[in-house]
Amino acid sequence: MEQINDYLLKYSSKIEFYIYQDKLLSNQNNQEIFYMSEQLKEQPYKNNILIYNLDFNKNNSIEYMMDFFKKKQEILEKYEYIIIKPFFAKNFMINMKQFNDVIQKIPQNIKVYYDSSVIPTQICIEHPCNIYLCSGENCHILKSNLPREIYIDKSGEIFPYKIKNNKLLIGNILQRSLELTLEKYNKSTEHNKFIENCRYIRSEYLTTWPFSFFPFGGIVNVVSKKS
Repeated sequence: MEQINDYLLKYSSKIEFYIYQDKLLSNQNNQEIFYMSEQLKEQPYKNNILIYNLDFNKNNSIEYMMDFFKKKQEILEKYEYIIIKPFFAKNFMINMKQFNDVIQKIPQNIKVYYDSSVIPTQICIEHPCNIYLCSGENCHILKSNLPREIYIDKSGEIFPYKIKNNKLLIGNILQRSLELTLEKYNKSTEHNKFIENCRYIRSEYLTTWPFSFFPFGGIVNVVSKKS
């Protein structure tokens, strides 16, 4: 926490980045991943991870992604992990079908993984802790219901899942350390609102979701921005 806080104070006015902790692959142990949303460089990052932001709110997002992967194929092959992070528009069903289709077209020698906020649908149904719907105290794998992905903008404000909505604001890293900010946020009005949105997503989308993977991160972002 101290290392992350020092980093945020030093660079928060210059770049935007995520703090993200979860499993990259199902056969690995939990590991902490700390990465920034930067442009692709000619050499892999120190931690050998590339995040591609697939934003369905932008026109021709799928076409741009395929063009990117073809032009940068030789560079991309050097990365150990390439994680596609989708940001969904209002029509989740169409976006998810496009997402599934385009994954099949990426060159096979490039190893691509889902972002961790895209979760197997059945897992979400059987274990709602994956979408924050348990207290954390009695969870079978001790998951907290604090957001497991947070975004810090250039002004130091912290939001869950890059949701730009002040009703869900976690705090500001320039005013208080990340650890103390999360302690204050826990069970606050903003935190309860986030959990309320998760309940809505379960009842309105998860119970009838037709695909094998559920893009919780993309859906909670769209739902919560207007909540």
